Amino acid sequence: MNIDATLWDNPEYLSNCNLSQKGLAPAVQGQNPSPAVSLSYADNSLSPDDTTKVHAVKSMGSNSYGYDPNGNMTKRLIGGVTYTLTYDAENRLVSYVGGSINAAFVYDGDGQRVKGTVTIGGTTLVTTYVGSHYEVQGTTTRKYYFAGAQRIAMRENGALYFFLSDHLGSTAVTVDSTGNLYGELRYSAWGQTRYNRKDDLSVPVAQRHDTPTRWRYTGQFNEIDLGIYFYGARWLD
Repeated sequence: MNIDATLWDNPEYLSNCNLSQKGLAPAVQGQNPSPAVSLSYADNSLSPDDTTKVHAVKSMGSNSYGYDPNGNMTKRLIGGVTYTLTYDAENRLVSYVGGSINAAFVYDGDGQRVKGTVTIGGTTLVTTYVGSHYEVQGTTTRKYYFAGAQRIAMRENGALYFFLSDHLGSTAVTVDSTGNLYGELRYSAWGQTRYNRKDDLSVPVAQRHDTPTRWRYTGQFNEIDLGIYFYGARWLD
């Protein structure tokens, strides 16, 4: 694997410390960096009682976002497609609809997600969550193992994987039960996946595995098909 030594973002900030521009450098040698994109906010002042939410990004490049008075993201315009997000009285995301995607989520009394139903192009995938330790998805069952609060391993239908995390607690390297490298992820400063071993053309085809868990950046759940992360109290872009 040929890793470019210049793995950096190129951030610029406003006077109130909001990020105004960022670029993403290539993770694999020979790839071109992504162009810098500009971010704008609902209000660049520091008024603490502004209902438009001071630090809520209103646009990033050609993408735009909308929010409700509680700060929940309610609209995402991504790549020309508008996605609508709906919340319950406890500010929990219950519906995500747009393009070919229709998703619904159910929570318990403690705010923990217990069921997710995601339909994409007519194909529906239902996932049941049992606390932090089990996920059941059709005939696939995943059991997670912890060391304190850190998720360190997963057993998927008998196959055992171990997770090695980075300094932020993000899932970085996955090894199989024999200690062989299975998957690898690297992230930008803001959580974008900038390297995935499954996409590295320098890796033999038979060894290009995706990381088998969706618990990724900072140890949080990446709802990959929706392009958002579940942080428990919030869903974040």
